[in-house]
Amino acid sequence: MNCPNCGQPVLSGTRFCGNCGAEINGEEDRPPVQDSGTIVDKEPVPYLLITAGAGRGQAFDLRGEVRLGRSRANAIALADGKISRSHARLDPVRNTYILTDLGSANGTFVNGVRITQPVRLRDGDLVQVGDTQLVFHSRPSPHSPQADHAAAFPLPSPIPIAGNSPALGSFPLPDSQVRKWPTWAWISCVVLIIVISLLVIVALTTGILIGQGLGGA
Repeated sequence: MNCPNCGQPVLSGTRFCGNCGAEINGEEDRPPVQDSGTIVDKEPVPYLLITAGAGRGQAFDLRGEVRLGRSRANAIALADGKISRSHARLDPVRNTYILTDLGSANGTFVNGVRITQPVRLRDGDLVQVGDTQLVFHSRPSPHSPQADHAAAFPLPSPIPIAGNSPALGSFPLPDSQVRKWPTWAWISCVVLIIVISLLVIVALTTGILIGQGLGGA
């Protein structure tokens, strides 16, 4: 496999060229031609989170085309003297974003590699511009309206099926609480039943004989 930018051979599966820093994309990863102002209105909303530099901890939801730079005219304006006024652009595509450097003086880096052509961002990618580090996330921001709505209106708990739950007052006792008779008790009961049966038979037989004797007299 050769780098599409400089033509140098690269190993299969390598994301960036070691010679020029260009991203090695397949045909399916090349950014399609889009009309300016294309807006992606699908969930979840990707966002950038500043992890180092001025504004650390600040998150920016990404909707439609987003420009990043030092100028306040950008959707993401960063107070970093090493960032160009119009530094980079993010274009929505297939539930993610394509990051393009706009000829900045100090460059744009993804995961420590300076990009020379548009790069498709993946969840967790580290973007470096000047002294500012940002992490790209494809899931909703904790401060986004989608996350706030989910927290305010959580999904109801599943309702248990009546046929699978025991009726009131009929909960089974644990095995430790079930009283079991010893073997000798069972044997005693059987012997007692046999003795009682024999006594009943003897009593009936004696009664019959006595009755016959009285009748003969």
